[in-house]
Amino acid sequence: MKSKLKDISAITYKRIYLSIIADYHLHLALCELIDNAIDNWIFNGRQNELEINLDLDYDQQTIRVKDNSGGIKEEDIALIVSPGQSRETVSEEIIGVFGVGSKRAVVALAKEVKIFSRHSNQKTLLVEFNNSWIEDEDNWELPVFEVNPIEENTTQIELSVLREKIEEEKNQGLLEHLGATYAFFIEAGGMKIIVNRNEVIPKTFENWSYPSGYEPQEGLGPIKFDNNEQIN
Repeated sequence: MKSKLKDISAITYKRIYLSIIADYHLHLALCELIDNAIDNWIFNGRQNELEINLDLDYDQQTIRVKDNSGGIKEEDIALIVSPGQSRETVSEEIIGVFGVGSKRAVVALAKEVKIFSRHSNQKTLLVEFNNSWIEDEDNWELPVFEVNPIEENTTQIELSVLREKIEEEKNQGLLEHLGATYAFFIEAGGMKIIVNRNEVIPKTFENWSYPSGYEPQEGLGPIKFDNNEQIN
């Protein structure tokens, strides 16, 4: 079942999409989507253990990101495609629920994008777009559909026709990157990240502010100026 609910106006947004594609890479874009799930979970009151599943299909060259962070209400669905807009909250310091990060991430990752979301027991919403829509200067409307229900409080992002090839031999590197990036959240409890059925293990460093091999360096000496003066 798929029925159209309304259109979202996307005037000016598509030009922003086109300008950001070259600035992204896989790890950064996936982290943006994880950040968004964490923000939405916080916004919705951390009512359950947050689980973020990343499925990277190396044969089909597709990515699916699924989370149980609470879903998106119908009145907020326009935030999915509005790079300049985000929900505001005064109760928590968060990265920015449905801010610019999540939108540029999906566009930077793939030419075919489908975003499903269901808040509580409400409708399951679908927003989908592709590279042709982004490049079409005459079409500024993006339809929102109601589709068959997915799990309650879930958002699922499906990405295909990827802009960057994903490679299985780099999977371990992704796990380590996510383990280092989200070690604080994972160790605090209440959330987990799973990549292709492998749970991300937090990776911490003896000195938290820098990884091994990148210790701060200090140098002492004079700085000379053209007038023959110097400072130490």
